[in-house]
Amino acid sequence: MNDELIKIKENYKQEQDKIEMKYKNHLNSMNQAWMILQQQNKTQSENLMTMNAAISQSVFPMCQNIVTAVFSVANKLKNILKTDEFDDLIVNLSTEISYLKETQQSYSNHQSSLLQLTNKQNEILNLALDSLLLNTNGLQ
Repeated sequence: MNDELIKIKENYKQEQDKIEMKYKNHLNSMNQAWMILQQQNKTQSENLMTMNAAISQSVFPMCQNIVTAVFSVANKLKNILKTDEFDDLIVNLSTEISYLKETQQSYSNHQSSLLQLTNKQNEILNLALDSLLLNTNGLQ
């Protein structure tokens, strides 16, 4: 009778160990998947920041500088030649300068919103990963 009880306990322990190992492996797989997602999110965020910096620091300023330079040349030519032929061009260039400034501001706001969203996504991924790690460690 005592041997039967010991055998039942051993079988139960082995069965519990199998179940624990099965779910531990499952949690480890999920943990790895979350870590990959976290790394992908980080890479995506860095790419967004890099592209944003490249555009913000080169494209907008360069376009504004070129249009402003042409605007100045048109104004100088108008004054030197004492003619109204450049008025339409000057008005159009002035409008273009305003457009570029507004577009740059809109782009900057959009990028800021995207960065905030990316940060929130990263926080959620970190919380999920921490939760998985706690669950995985709890089974060990």
